[in-house]
Amino acid sequence: MKKLFFICLLIFLSFSGYAVSEKEYLHIRDSLQQLADNSSGKERVDALYLLGRHILAYEPEKGDILINEQLKLADSISYLPGIASAYMNRGFYYYYKNDFPKALEYFLKAKQLFEKEHKPKETGQVDLAIGLLFFFSGQMDKSLDYFQLAAKQFKEANNFQYLTISYLMIGYYYNAADINPELSKQIHDKALKAVRKSNLDPIYYSEIFIARAVAYKYSREYDSMFYFIRKSNSFLSGESVNVIHHRSINYRDLGKAFYLIKEYDSAMYYYRLSLREAEKISYIYIIPIVNVMMANIQIKRDNIPGAFRYYDQALQYALIINRTGSFYSDPAQKYAPDWLLDNWPGFYKGFSEYSRKAWVKQLLVSIYQQMSALYKKTGQPEKALEFFEQYHIYYDSVVQIKYANELVNATLNFKMDESEKQIELLAQENKVKELRNRQNRVLLISLVLIIVLIILTGIVLIRQNKLKSEQQNLLLKQRLFRSQMNPHFIFNSLACIQSTIISDEPGKASKYLARFSKLMRNILDSSVEELIPLEEEIETIENYLALQKFRFPERFDYRLEIDKDLDTEDILIPPMLVQPFIENSIEHGMKHKKEKGNIRVRINRKDKTLVFEVEDDGVGREKAKEMVVKDHKSLATGIIRERIRVLNKKRKRKINFEITDLKDAEGNPTGTRVRFTIPV
Repeated sequence: MKKLFFICLLIFLSFSGYAVSEKEYLHIRDSLQQLADNSSGKERVDALYLLGRHILAYEPEKGDILINEQLKLADSISYLPGIASAYMNRGFYYYYKNDFPKALEYFLKAKQLFEKEHKPKETGQVDLAIGLLFFFSGQMDKSLDYFQLAAKQFKEANNFQYLTISYLMIGYYYNAADINPELSKQIHDKALKAVRKSNLDPIYYSEIFIARAVAYKYSREYDSMFYFIRKSNSFLSGESVNVIHHRSINYRDLGKAFYLIKEYDSAMYYYRLSLREAEKISYIYIIPIVNVMMANIQIKRDNIPGAFRYYDQALQYALIINRTGSFYSDPAQKYAPDWLLDNWPGFYKGFSEYSRKAWVKQLLVSIYQQMSALYKKTGQPEKALEFFEQYHIYYDSVVQIKYANELVNATLNFKMDESEKQIELLAQENKVKELRNRQNRVLLISLVLIIVLIILTGIVLIRQNKLKSEQQNLLLKQRLFRSQMNPHFIFNSLACIQSTIISDEPGKASKYLARFSKLMRNILDSSVEELIPLEEEIETIENYLALQKFRFPERFDYRLEIDKDLDTEDILIPPMLVQPFIENSIEHGMKHKKEKGNIRVRINRKDKTLVFEVEDDGVGREKAKEMVVKDHKSLATGIIRERIRVLNKKRKRKINFEITDLKDAEGNPTGTRVRFTIPV
């Protein structure tokens, strides 16, 4: 856990580019070296990256060795983020060597790998570095594109520190390149919201407010400009190098603000404060700039000797910077911030030695030009010519730098176009590859589907044959069930006819026989059909009841109640479901009843269901069981149940039937009701 905390601390310090003292720099370097020496695998790769990132701006050759070691180790263990971070460090190595095209090449390689690994924070850091590269090469519009890309990545990663930095750089663009104070204010509002979401260094607040002040300067809202400069200063307490450095620049900006409104005494006051802060840390970058400004104030006041004195001071320090390539007179301060943005924790060190010399040459051109003009104005032509010649020398150097930058920019643009073409080509190759993969997947899926279809077709055919066989079996079973019921009924009917003939009642026997023949015809017709019209079933029931009434005229009366709205010709039902229960009512319910009984058969429709009810007021099932002949076995109920089970196998909507024992208030049996429900 301690090791993890230590690593996190070092990551913050080494990534930050935050200015440190020589002692702090060496302490962090040695600690990172120790961490690398005591690590292996991915941890060692990450430690080498941090160490290289920390020293590259100051010890590039040692950093180069570390990058090679990191790249070799990361490649051997196939650690893509480690390879990407090595490419990123290689980009900074060439950046500090002032080889911007080579730096861009490695930054783009790192970006491609980080994107592949979907690491938005690291991708954003590379975008920030590319933006910085274009910023210092003078391609401000392209730098803006990459700062905006970085902001998008940091927003996705919820990294508010780097999001703040991205917004600050976008705002810097609108303050320094495409002057747009209103857009600058909007961007710095976003930066302020981002910085408030994280516990960041107060220096961020200071920088946001000084940038806001610059925006108000360009919109000529000077009261607001003064307010925000002072607000920025309120966050700069303490005596660290970073704070003093920032305070020195803020005082210079306050002086410039008072100069703009022609309050020269206040301007001189803050210029002197700026110089006093700079002297504390040997920061000579600010000295020539402020002295030129103070010289301009002396010219406004017609104090020519004073102006020359400030110009001489500016020239002296500008030449030192040009000779040494350092913004500090004390070599121990070489790790301190070079410019304002070096104060931001998390931002990369921007100025290389070449950049510092290129900047100071432009300053020397300005100083020599102004001094030559002043000597000419005061009637000193020889001095004017001497300084004009120096102006031309440095002007030619600046022109050469400009031409070199144009060549660099052309190379950078070529690299970018080449990279974009490679990315486009890679994207097209990926599309072709994806298309091939998709075609292969489609072919594979099609093949699988064909095989599955063949299997399913086989299964369906087998099932159809099986179902066909089952249906035939079911049909045979139903016919068997009906054939089991028919002999039972025929036997009873013939017995009745025989009894009538024996009783010597030929008229009655003839009538009975006519009814019987009709009934038999219905039974024979229905025995070969699975479904018959309801009309035929009603006719069968009516004939059957009439026949039984002939047999037992004193035993029961019957009533057939049929719903008038029923379309009896079109409704199809299974035949002879109800007849066995009518027979039970007569043979068991009425047979043992002392007085004459009643049987009611009701047929009606409820929604999509046909309802049959057979109700009698006989002795009830329990008493009938007691009185039945011991060896007699009633098959009707069991046969009907089995028949309904077989019928329901082929139906989605099932046939149901229930038998209810009717009782009076005292619980005595009063009859039986059988109820069928047949979906139609």
